[in-house]
Amino acid sequence: SAEALVSHLTKYPIAAFISSEAGVIFGGHSMKAESVKRNLGLLNQLWDGGPVNEGRVGRGETYIESVRVTMGLMVQPSVLDSFFQKTEGLARGIGFFARFLFSHPESTQGLRFYKEPEAMPSLDEFQRRVTSLLQLHALKDDLGRLVTHPVGLDAGAQKAWICFHDEVEEFIGGDREYSTIKDVASKAAENAARLACCLHVFTKYGGPFGDIEHSTMDSACSLMRWYLDEAVRFGRKSEMTEDLRNAELLEGWLVEKHKEAIRQKRETLITVNTIRQKGPNALRGGKRIDDALSLLQDHGRLRVTQSPGSKTRFVTVAPPVIIEWS
Repeated sequence: SAEALVSHLTKYPIAAFISSEAGVIFGGHSMKAESVKRNLGLLNQLWDGGPVNEGRVGRGETYIESVRVTMGLMVQPSVLDSFFQKTEGLARGIGFFARFLFSHPESTQGLRFYKEPEAMPSLDEFQRRVTSLLQLHALKDDLGRLVTHPVGLDAGAQKAWICFHDEVEEFIGGDREYSTIKDVASKAAENAARLACCLHVFTKYGGPFGDIEHSTMDSACSLMRWYLDEAVRFGRKSEMTEDLRNAELLEGWLVEKHKEAIRQKRETLITVNTIRQKGPNALRGGKRIDDALSLLQDHGRLRVTQSPGSKTRFVTVAPPVIIEWS
């Protein structure tokens, strides 16, 4: 809960809020209608580093200055959609989602075949570095405030950051790449600077001294572009109608079957009856498969043909669609 988090921060000004099942957070007591606005506002303040000033009846006033809080939440898209609808867009309206780095990976189900574990020396080195950083003690002044060490940018890094800032600003306008995620894009330059600082500290084994270099800022901006693309993709999927989602699901299945037939040197045509029997489970029953086929055919994504004197219908995926999915 927000109260427990504030209580922790009064004792120690650093917190990591990590959950692999964030549905319990978005559906928890702290996100109820009567408290969600205040709690999201509090989390926004913590992202900024404070200060936090809270007064409660019976508990007096709490004032926290200079804190560092990170959140890493794994959640199913449907849960996030439900939370967004329940709060009537509040999470986006007050900039809560804008502060996150979105990652919405495609499913690899059906492709996760067993292979013998390999040695991963880079992963071992990564874990050693993380452990050494976690073992560092936070410095606090006489008033209990966190003592931080600002890190600057060298001339090349400053120039790279300005170019990225202006690039994102240009792509927010009109009908450009980031026009549908203006809230997320508005924080992109600041998040790129934060990423650059993380990379700088992580790679400086002797201590995070000196300014952030040009190459480090370039890497951070590249990462941020990837996160922006993920936010665009997630936003597009969340805004899809059920008919569009069904059509995309069927199209992906058909493309995989086409590739499988090519690998096995079989005929690539597939019948409508085969789709009904072996197609995506979510589409079986009712008219969902017929509706998805009609929608895809109307948009030139596939073609449904029938031989003269035969009731069997065949489906052919358009070659450009197969290239898209590749």
